Amino acid sequence: PLNYAKPDRNISLAMSRLTPPQPTSANNTLFVLTGGPGGSGWGILAVIAELIPATSGLTIILPDHRGTGWSSALGCDD
Repeated sequence: PLNYAKPDRNISLAMSRLTPPQPTSANNTLFVLTGGPGGSGWGILAVIAELIPATSGLTIILPDHRGTGWSSALGCDD
């Protein structure tokens, strides 16, 4: 919810997931957070693809912070 005191309003957070072509049984996942606020996971997708090869076996999650990218817009109630 947007506000836990008023759980009638929800927001959505977008995340990109890069899965390796051949996942390993270890099923390791790395969350990569941009230096927010205001950073979108999409903004560093190309950099991550260069830094961490697909053959590493890692599943990589790139979230969009609230109010950026494909996540719900940031606003304030009156």
